[in-house]
Amino acid sequence: FIFVFEVSNMSSDDKPLMSFEGHTNNVMTIGFQKFSQWLYSGSEDGTIKIWDPRFNNSLRNYDCGFSVNTVALSPNQSTLISGDQSGCVKVWDLETDNFVEEVTPIPDTPIRSISISSDGTLVVV
Repeated sequence: FIFVFEVSNMSSDDKPLMSFEGHTNNVMTIGFQKFSQWLYSGSEDGTIKIWDPRFNNSLRNYDCGFSVNTVALSPNQSTLISGDQSGCVKVWDLETDNFVEEVTPIPDTPIRSISISSDGTLVVV
């Protein structure tokens, strides 16, 4: 499950504004699109999902093949970059809805965190 709360009203008995269900294993990473029009999540089930908060459902599903540890959204909001348990970094083009490329910096070394520079030209893993 993924739960969305309003920050200004968070308390121990606060109910979520919305929730999303669809991953079949633990959610490892999650983030919002710049204007909160959609959000993304990565899971140990090996998938990345794009969620629409207006309809409370998954818009897109990307199969990564391995447990997804981290996902970052590019500053231009058109590319997701994921890191998985097998050590692969994968690039997903959201405009064409396609997998673009894959690189394995150090084989068999899980990618735990990814960050993209503010101008979108560099990625650190």
